[in-house]
Amino acid sequence: MKKWLSIALAAAFAAGLAGCGSKKQVIIFHADALTVPMNQLIAAYQRLHPDVEIHAEAKGSVLCAQTARQRDCDILMVADARIIEQMQPQYAEWNAIFTTNEMVIAFSQKSKHAAEINEQNWYEVLTRPGVVFGHSNPEHDPCGYWTLIMWKLADLHYGPMADGRIISETLAAARTPESIKSDTHIMLNLVDSSAGMDYCFVYKNQAVEQNLKIVELPKEINLSDPDLGDFYGRASLPEPINRTGAPIAFSLTLLKKAREPEEAVKFLSYMLGPDGRKVLRGNKAVASFNVVHPPIVDHPNKVPAALKAVMFDEK
Repeated sequence: MKKWLSIALAAAFAAGLAGCGSKKQVIIFHADALTVPMNQLIAAYQRLHPDVEIHAEAKGSVLCAQTARQRDCDILMVADARIIEQMQPQYAEWNAIFTTNEMVIAFSQKSKHAAEINEQNWYEVLTRPGVVFGHSNPEHDPCGYWTLIMWKLADLHYGPMADGRIISETLAAARTPESIKSDTHIMLNLVDSSAGMDYCFVYKNQAVEQNLKIVELPKEINLSDPDLGDFYGRASLPEPINRTGAPIAFSLTLLKKAREPEEAVKFLSYMLGPDGRKVLRGNKAVASFNVVHPPIVDHPNKVPAALKAVMFDEK
């Protein structure tokens, strides 16, 4: 009797283990600027679908794309739609722009000259002695190369500084190698805690989410206006970055090699549906993201039918 009871218990235990490991897993690599809303979306989705595990990794979008090529991944979300364009058609069949953004300068009350800085004098304030400002690595993160492109657009918009210096060259000379960070969240925390950095160039949603003060920049340089695409395109960066200015557009795709395409489509349907869009917009006084609905899709005929129905729903 004891022997049979032991066998029965062992069988039940094994079945339990099997059940624990039977969750379907959706793997997402996303731009680190999406971290806060993605955490909220995933938590809400998994409460509704406890049988599905959403595994998300956040990093600079250039690194996201590199990682997605090398590892298992179902969904890719980036902070520059052109990154997914460059993966087509080998890795992706379609590319959907689902939100836009803009560049701002984030700072705290304790930042040097915090009471003086504004959209007209920011480049002069940042290049004063003792002021430390930073941006993310432009070889890994679009936020980094958007920053450098924005500096070049400032040359065109403002002209030379009062003493004749070129804005972009002066900013580049004033920053230190230590102020170029691999992760925008590192910079935001340094600014927020007044721990060695006064200002940083980030997306607007990131500064809003961190409750930091911001310098809102003219639309001619903040990369927010789709109608200024030609003007933004006048600024470019050479190799190894090799990028041209454009309106900031976050996009996503379901990768062709997705291991759980059906579950990935269900998550994307939630994210791009009414509840998901509320999370993306945020609940702050200033919207976290400018949600694009319906999304701008390059090849809508390639989008799975269930997802397409949500994308183009008028609700």
